[in-house]
Amino acid sequence: MSASLRALAPRLLLGAALVYFVAIGATYNGILDVDQRLRSLDVLLALTLIWLGARAALRWRWQATPLGLAFAVWALVFALSLAANPEQARRSAMALWYMGAYLLLLLALFDACANRGLSRGALVDTLLFAGLILMLFGGVQVLSALRAGQGLPRPVSVLGNANTFAAALVLLAPLALARLWAQRTRALRLLWAGYLLAALALLLATFSRGGWLG
Repeated sequence: MSASLRALAPRLLLGAALVYFVAIGATYNGILDVDQRLRSLDVLLALTLIWLGARAALRWRWQATPLGLAFAVWALVFALSLAANPEQARRSAMALWYMGAYLLLLLALFDACANRGLSRGALVDTLLFAGLILMLFGGVQVLSALRAGQGLPRPVSVLGNANTFAAALVLLAPLALARLWAQRTRALRLLWAGYLLAALALLLATFSRGGWLG
């Protein structure tokens, strides 16, 4: 595999995974919508196979994650909860799929970073790109409500909850600020300034006190 492709593969994989997770797969829509749930599971399986195939082609080594103990404790707590509440097995299985999806993303992300297949800059860029999708959905919700004369809504984007959306924006805003600070050209500064202002405006619109404090 060429050096350029070797460097690009993890970024493309992470970008595809993040877009899937924030748009459909591991959000309110992808988990609770019956029509989308099986489709989301298929996409998750495909992403898993791509990740495993990419790491095999790149000859990455398995690295011990510092959160291994936390994962083990979480699994134990989940098992105890399931044993103590068998009548909630179906809801617990849904929670397991939801947490499992994010666990897979975390493991793939750590794997890429630990094997030096993903740079800090690439990680920030893919997070900001995925965040742009969240912001677009949130912006559409605000504009649609205003045009309908319904007043300023609390946008939820694709996350199903305004507070959750605010938490994501709290992460995106400082990353956009860092990108703005690092730019040397006027055009790119204007681009990142617009991104930052949009994130802050949507954060204000969520009326999330926890988000504002963050």
